[in-house]
Amino acid sequence: MRARVRHALLALIPVTLVAVVGAIGGELWLRAQHRELRATLDARFKDRERCTRASADPRLVYEGVPGKCDQNSNGFRDGEHALAKPPGTFRIVVIGDSVAAGQGVRPDETFARVLERVLRVRGKDAEVIVLAVTGYSTVQQFPLLDRAYAYGPDLVLWAYTLNDPADPVLDNANGELGAYFHAPGSYVLDWLHTRFARATLNLKGRDCPQEWHARMHCLHREDIARNFATIAASGKARGTPIALVVLPLLPERGGYDAYAWRAIHDDLRALAAAQGLAVIDALPAFAGADVADLRLPGDGAWVDPWHPNARGHALLGSYLARQLGDREARQP
Repeated sequence: MRARVRHALLALIPVTLVAVVGAIGGELWLRAQHRELRATLDARFKDRERCTRASADPRLVYEGVPGKCDQNSNGFRDGEHALAKPPGTFRIVVIGDSVAAGQGVRPDETFARVLERVLRVRGKDAEVIVLAVTGYSTVQQFPLLDRAYAYGPDLVLWAYTLNDPADPVLDNANGELGAYFHAPGSYVLDWLHTRFARATLNLKGRDCPQEWHARMHCLHREDIARNFATIAASGKARGTPIALVVLPLLPERGGYDAYAWRAIHDDLRALAAAQGLAVIDALPAFAGADVADLRLPGDGAWVDPWHPNARGHALLGSYLARQLGDREARQP
């Protein structure tokens, strides 16, 4: 009996050695692949100012670099704001991604700044603070809530773009920032996890639409509902009103009368309402507008579906001011 056990254990030694050597080799190869990816991206963007850096918070993956790219001392594309709220100030914090940060427009042209100016013209001493980073998905934005609460806001506006359900690394919805800064403890285990996750999503998405935004919504619909529940519960626990602002896309063809993603907006409103989360659908802000008048200047054949120009931001900011005013007027 002991001899058989000993022979069995001895037989396992070469198998174990092969597995260990294979794992080490795979780890070294995958790390080399990642270094090659980073070098390729470094070469591609060598003439651009570095706006992001790796984050010590693994949930964020990366964060804005303070003092770069019009970013303040906290790494957000905004001015400086004291934590203590001035007496009589109505303070709003905007959480979001590159649309909320105002990619492609000047900092004073973003919908947050327009909202602030319109509210002040209407007699409200408003201050709007922007906590937004390019490429952030919903799961990366969760940690920003703690920063938001530190400012003692009267309202948090969660700026939701239709690519927000995307995974920061798997779905590459952030211009490869997620892939660039992703640094798992084990590249082999991360590779296995990635393959399993993608296979699961492909299986789940057999009946989902092929258009990317519609597919993201279909694949992650259950995650979206859970995320909305988390946001709503957080605001309730802190006694801070939070409103989800659903931002419209810029169609490549057609206008807003035949907006292709209207059903997604409808579903997002329903999912948020089911969790007790207030919603402002900003699609009406662009009603009647020619989408060509809302686009940023073109750069090659690709058409940017996410980032409006200064006119688009002006429409969004003014619309949000009207919506907040209407809601305030309806309150007893």
